[in-house]
Amino acid sequence: MNLLKNKTAILTGATGMLGSCLAKTLMTAGVNLVLQYNSSDTRAVGLMDFSKKSRVKAAALKLNMLKEETPSVLMNRAISLTGRIDYLINSASIYKSSTLADMTTADIIEAVSVNAAAPLMLSRAFKNQCKTGVIVNILDARMVDYDKNHVAYSLSKQMLFSLTRMMSVEFAPDIRVNAIAPGIVTIPEGTPEDTVARMKAATLLKKTGTGENVVSALIYLLSNSFVTGETLFVDGGRNLNGRMFGL
Repeated sequence: MNLLKNKTAILTGATGMLGSCLAKTLMTAGVNLVLQYNSSDTRAVGLMDFSKKSRVKAAALKLNMLKEETPSVLMNRAISLTGRIDYLINSASIYKSSTLADMTTADIIEAVSVNAAAPLMLSRAFKNQCKTGVIVNILDARMVDYDKNHVAYSLSKQMLFSLTRMMSVEFAPDIRVNAIAPGIVTIPEGTPEDTVARMKAATLLKKTGTGENVVSALIYLLSNSFVTGETLFVDGGRNLNGRMFGL
């Protein structure tokens, strides 16, 4: 983690369950953060308090990733605040139910706008303004299966998977671009025990993961200077089981 000390990162989706875990671990490692969030002011305040305890610099910017201008606004404000951005972590995501039978054009546009287009535009701004650094996109291990209840979401994550590979080619050699595809690592409180049991059974390792498992993958991708264009699945082997979600 010492390799990350005094670096500066933009983290989108910072107040989500996984985003908060990533933010706290990065701050503990000495990374200064510009935190983008959409709505949770309480969690944003909590992260700012945590930054003070961690003795790192942090700023929380409330910006809606659905707005076309947000990526450029976020990058410009981040650079204005910090002077230099070393890492970009695209974690912001919108997750809504949709099926092939009822999915609308609006559903697709919304999912793609937040989950694929915004990361692309922010990454392009990072390349143009920062010139060197590391980008890590947060995907979802379910994208390789047919999640019949979240079709628009799955399509958007598949798009970001492809964009990760494309950007790694176009942005090389000065910027590395990788992705993490988490499995079941954050389980909401109150989830029924039988549901958790099914989640565990669906993995090769017969267990669920933790946010710390994803953090370890993130630190690896940020610090290993000879890795680019890769997607690291952190899902206990779930993606190899070949089951359809919802069945």
